Amino acid sequence: MISLFGVLLAAIVGMLFGWLWYGPLFGKLWMRESNVAAEKIEAVKAKGMKKQYISSFIFTLVSAYILAYFLNLLQVGTIEGVSSLVFWIWLGFQVPILIGSILWENRTFKFFTLNAVHNVIVLFIMGLVLLWI
Repeated sequence: MISLFGVLLAAIVGMLFGWLWYGPLFGKLWMRESNVAAEKIEAVKAKGMKKQYISSFIFTLVSAYILAYFLNLLQVGTIEGVSSLVFWIWLGFQVPILIGSILWENRTFKFFTLNAVHNVIVLFIMGLVLLWI
């Protein structure tokens, strides 16, 4: 059975990690690799980012729910099981999509790596939350 509280908590933790990753940890690298000027970020912040945060949270909730569904369906009950499932979801579904940023959007490998590593860590953290709730 899927814990909706677990899904909610996993999404919240995923969003907090994203804030940390793209803020204090790698915000400057992300801005440089995505060719976004600091002035543009400040202009967006000044207008307010409520819509972006709400939309992002909704899709993070969807990801957490789908991950919970697969954990439940496959009866994953260990950290090793979560790691394995997350790795294969990441490699099979996220990496091929993210590689398009290099192939079609003329992004750097650093940009790809920054986003790909973020995604696998978020999935793993959400998986741990779901495992323990």
